[in-house]
Amino acid sequence: MFYFILYAAMGSVIPFLTLFLERRGLSATSIGFLITVNAAAGLVAAPLWGRVADRPGSGRGVLVFALILGIIGSLAAGWAAGLAVIIAGIMVMRVAEDGITPLADGFSVGISRRSGSSWGFGGIRVFGSAGWIAAAPLAGLVAQKSNLSVLFLIYALGLVLCLVILTGLKDFKEKKPYPEEESGGETGGIREILGQISRNKALMGGAAALFIHGLFRQALFRFEPLYLDSLGISLTGIGIAGALPAVAELAAMPISGKLAGKHSYLYLLGGAFLLTAFRAALVWAFPIPWVILSTKMIDGVSYAAQMVGTVSLVSTLVPGGRFKTVLAIFSVSLIHIVTMIGGPAAGWIVDQAGVKPLFILALAGSITGFIILITTRPRRSINSYTMIK
Repeated sequence: MFYFILYAAMGSVIPFLTLFLERRGLSATSIGFLITVNAAAGLVAAPLWGRVADRPGSGRGVLVFALILGIIGSLAAGWAAGLAVIIAGIMVMRVAEDGITPLADGFSVGISRRSGSSWGFGGIRVFGSAGWIAAAPLAGLVAQKSNLSVLFLIYALGLVLCLVILTGLKDFKEKKPYPEEESGGETGGIREILGQISRNKALMGGAAALFIHGLFRQALFRFEPLYLDSLGISLTGIGIAGALPAVAELAAMPISGKLAGKHSYLYLLGGAFLLTAFRAALVWAFPIPWVILSTKMIDGVSYAAQMVGTVSLVSTLVPGGRFKTVLAIFSVSLIHIVTMIGGPAAGWIVDQAGVKPLFILALAGSITGFIILITTRPRRSINSYTMIK
């Protein structure tokens, strides 16, 4: 239920954020610059969230604080009169999400290990996809009948419900340690961890592949709603388009979790990259509404495989005491580095030539990422190829 409400809140805002900013008078280049500023803030915040949460017994309190911060930011972003306050509120929301998502994912990995579920992390995370599906089309309908600002209130109410659910959990109240909290404890600072990542070929290869793959895929995700809007698709239609990937995730998340338990992360990440390349090529060749909408579910399968594959990569190669920190670096900080570079570049491209060139760039990035992933794979049993030797 926590994941369902959390991703319902996010699904109420994220698909419409670019349109919200555009209707506040920002150009695509300005939106790209704002995305970069948000990414810079998140780049610093994400590993700090993870490092504090890696201290035994502190992760739950950090998650509560992040949720409260997100509530404050969303109310400021949606209901402030001045553009500067709106931008500041969006930045606070972004920093809060950079704590909420990796911390929730880290706890979910612990829960799945404790329960012994064969579906693994994907079996829990699938409820987030269900929440996104339920929220995105309804949010589009609400925005169409009211205004986009009301979506930020829905977001805030969702995070309030997450707080209520979280504090009501039996394990949360008793503060029982999860497996990843029981091992490792404090094991060095962020600089030391980054140094160890840089010396591990498999981790560095995974990071480089995710970076190249995401460089324009993330930009495409941000600016594709503008493309749909330019084709005359309504806000409700854009909301449905935002929900279609999550429909695919309902099946793809638990299946990816099962695959992660039987195979290495290479299968999941490699498959994710190839699916992104296939969809980008198809839409670039046939840029018409029904092709764009009908292939959105491919994005969902790709996202599920990439997310579970990234968690599998980190949980396989990183010891418990550093798990949340490294997961935050891979699942949040790395994305922000991608966004800082790709956001302004994509914004400039959209202003000059429209959204369509982003599809061919996403295709090239996905193929390059796949090649990097394969060429840097471990040459011995992956179960023994850990960060600490």
